[in-house]
Amino acid sequence: MKKNILSAIIVALAFLPAQLSAQQSRTQKIINAALKGWNIELRAGYNLGGTSPIPLPVEIREIKSYKPSMGFSVESDFTKFFDEKWGLLVGVKFENKNMETDARVKNYGMEILSEGAIASGRWTGGGAQRIPDVPGAGCI
Repeated sequence: MKKNILSAIIVALAFLPAQLSAQQSRTQKIINAALKGWNIELRAGYNLGGTSPIPLPVEIREIKSYKPSMGFSVESDFTKFFDEKWGLLVGVKFENKNMETDARVKNYGMEILSEGAIASGRWTGGGAQRIPDVPGAGCI
């Protein structure tokens, strides 16, 4: 076990100089871009929570359970400044959302689209809803 850990440390140290030089060249490119009026922002984060209409509709009588799950996001913004007041920002953000809820409703209107067919109507009773972990993309 100690031999495996020692081998892993030696391999990591062997690649350290290559990583340091790559970091230096990337840093120099970012400095050069800033000198030409560009600002580059990279962000990563997580979202804990879900979606809900506010105020809560009267058709939703009771929320029996609510279970938010972890969602992750990655974002990149590129800003070109023309002067002190004006600039152009272009960016992209990828995020996913995930939650489950169980509620009792009365006369709740809904529309379901499945394989090109639409079914719409009013629902009374209980039911669980799951917002799946599907990544989405949006432009800023």
